[in-house]
Amino acid sequence: MFIVFCLVGASVETSSLIPFVASLRVRHRLEVVAPGAGFEPAWPFRPPALQAGPLGRSGTPASVLLVGFCGVCGICVFLGVWGLAVTVLVDGLLRFDSGKTWFGVGLCLCLRRLGYRVGVFKPVAGHSVWGQLWSFRESLRRGFLVGGDVLTYERFLGVDPLAVNPVDLLLAPPDPAGGVSGFLSSVGGWEDQVVVARVPVGGGFEHWWFPVNVSRLSPLVRFEVSRLVGRVGAVPGSVEGLLDYVGGLGGVFEEFRRRVSAGCDFLVVESFNDALVPYRELVGVVDYLVVVAPGRVFVFEGERLRLLASVVDVGGARVGGVWRHLGRPIGVFELPLVEDPVVLADFLGGVVGVLGG
Repeated sequence: MFIVFCLVGASVETSSLIPFVASLRVRHRLEVVAPGAGFEPAWPFRPPALQAGPLGRSGTPASVLLVGFCGVCGICVFLGVWGLAVTVLVDGLLRFDSGKTWFGVGLCLCLRRLGYRVGVFKPVAGHSVWGQLWSFRESLRRGFLVGGDVLTYERFLGVDPLAVNPVDLLLAPPDPAGGVSGFLSSVGGWEDQVVVARVPVGGGFEHWWFPVNVSRLSPLVRFEVSRLVGRVGAVPGSVEGLLDYVGGLGGVFEEFRRRVSAGCDFLVVESFNDALVPYRELVGVVDYLVVVAPGRVFVFEGERLRLLASVVDVGGARVGGVWRHLGRPIGVFELPLVEDPVVLADFLGGVVGVLGG
């Protein structure tokens, strides 16, 4: 006799269990395969967390442990975890304007149309006062820093910006009149351009501003940024301090991820610029890596990311720098030229199919 127990409501981080249960991991129904026989239980009831849906690696409070007990040999066997969100990491092949957010919104909308519960997570966001003046104005209006990517998710998906985006960075290039060579060297990275940041502290948020970078702005831009500094109550800080602080937020990011993914079938995580991962701790829970470029989408198994992380430091890796190490994608899809992610969702059925939807 073989009995299956359901331990409902357990909070499980499955990355440590993956090597043990990989061969038993399924997506839409439980299948237990014993030597020489097959078995599929007929449930007398279906708890909410056992509703049919995809199975992923990311831990949520609503997960269910499935444990089997053999009455003949008296051995308990861990069968798997049900009710966990499939985590899809969306990267950009280019440093800017790859189309990650547009694709992320379209993917979420496509999944929702199929009846899936979908969450979205943007750990680190960055936006330029020049390229996104509208989001700068919106930050002034709301009294907290928020970028265009997260506002786009809010508009189309109805998410809370502060719930899905722990860190936000406002960028502004220095005044070219201070030296063209210095200006050109600074625009290649965000460290010399970040002027205001919103970071999670305790159970809330703080805003920091960076006097050295602000002092390099042209007078009119410096005036506008100073207005925002006063509006959000930012305190002065250093870029080095920001780098150290954000680098140590892995555990905080994971708490945000768990809350956002609770009760979801899929979680779409958008990376930062062309960074391979927005933070190292995410590597263990990614089911699929999706790389977006103008006109194309490349889908890789999350295991490729973990194999890469076992030999290189993925924390500072750029997608283009490790591309050849990712191997062959499991799907390559063409993206159309559209002006609305609602329309883009109509073209993403093939991508969703590869993701198990």
